[in-house]
Amino acid sequence: MADNKLASTLTIKDSVDYLESEFLKPLKDTGGELMGIVEAIKTKDLKNVQIAETLDTINSKIEDYNKKLEDIINKSREQLATSSETIAKNQAEIEANLNELV
Repeated sequence: MADNKLASTLTIKDSVDYLESEFLKPLKDTGGELMGIVEAIKTKDLKNVQIAETLDTINSKIEDYNKKLEDIINKSREQLATSSETIAKNQAEIEANLNELV
């Protein structure tokens, strides 16, 4: 894709899949591990309110990042599907026009 200014739908799909596998999955895995630790800490005899609030804030941020990344991936896939439909429609129109000329 070095000199090609147009990205193919396959290239875009690969990029979305990469984003999901390399960023979203590790974020979810790490977030899950952290939340397990958070819950373990919270169930102990901790009475420090500041620690509990900090842990809740961390949990909230992890969930927010997960949601934002999932939204990006889902929107990318939706737009990719729309682009693919448009490309297929335009290609069919071009082929029909070429067939008329022949």
